[in-house]
Amino acid sequence: MDELVDMGDEKTIFSLMQVVQNENKSIEMRKNAIITLGIIGDNSTNTLLLNIAMDESENKQLRMASILVLGDIGDKETIRSLRELSYGEDGLVLYHAAYVLNQLNETYEIYGVYGELPYPLTEEQRVYRNNVGEIMYNINCSKFPKMDAVSTMLVGHSSKTGYIEVATDVNPGTSSMNEIYQIISSEAEKRDVYQVPVRFVKCGIASFA
Repeated sequence: MDELVDMGDEKTIFSLMQVVQNENKSIEMRKNAIITLGIIGDNSTNTLLLNIAMDESENKQLRMASILVLGDIGDKETIRSLRELSYGEDGLVLYHAAYVLNQLNETYEIYGVYGELPYPLTEEQRVYRNNVGEIMYNINCSKFPKMDAVSTMLVGHSSKTGYIEVATDVNPGTSSMNEIYQIISSEAEKRDVYQVPVRFVKCGIASFA
């Protein structure tokens, strides 16, 4: 792989793309070709990688590798296309897309972001994924600070962003967000989840699923 990266010419890129598309090759070989293309970082591979990422019939390992490589290449328009993945997708595929989309930092009406998304397929991400339901179930919202200006508050986990999201109709303010985050963080730490990813968003853009 290192030698192929050092070469990195059009012929090498074309050959690697052929390996990626060759279903007679092993999954491991195709995945390694995808990773190598990512290290080379040529935009000419974006369409191929995006097609694999979006193809629900394709091998999941190849899809996840393609999503991460698109993030490494960093073409914003191509990365934005990952938003079109459906809610019915495999949770790991959605998480990979959420992790890559997060790098765009296109916040829209987001009041605050706390913690950080663990890198996909790490032990930290596995623990978070396995425990997010319990964290959500045991959050004691009655302990949240009183906010006179806020008339609506929803708390849920978004499969499209990877975050636990607190949605309110108005900005709750830094002090209240800090206090709420500490309550959620304390619950997460009981389950060995640290730097739990939480976003405070305006009602209407939360994407719980």
